[in-house]
Amino acid sequence: MHYQQWQVMLERRGYTVSIEQQGVWLECQIMGVCTDMRRLSDVAHTSYKGMRKQIDMLLGHGMQHVMHTCGMPLLRAAAGYMCDDAFYERFSRYLEYYQVPLAVNARPIMICPACGEVLDKKTVHRVKDME
Repeated sequence: MHYQQWQVMLERRGYTVSIEQQGVWLECQIMGVCTDMRRLSDVAHTSYKGMRKQIDMLLGHGMQHVMHTCGMPLLRAAAGYMCDDAFYERFSRYLEYYQVPLAVNARPIMICPACGEVLDKKTVHRVKDME
């Protein structure tokens, strides 16, 4: 994968991204959330599926990046989702949605902040990537 495709994947999930190539390294700044240094060759050898998993694990804290029908990017925590890292602790009994980027004190949302519609399985879908 070319690093610009990685950038598009991040932006499609609601993150503002700046990627700068420095020799064999890529410096990626993600919406003030984090700075990531990666080898250009590591990104080049990562599949779309592998990159989706990395993005969900690192930025979504194990939640899945999804998109509301209006285009609003969200995070979906499946029933039984549990996270207890230093940044975010949560146990979800039911399916829950969160805004991107995930804030430290984030609470589940039931209404889309962009259009005001109720969030449910019919109106929220996995983010699709060009492969």
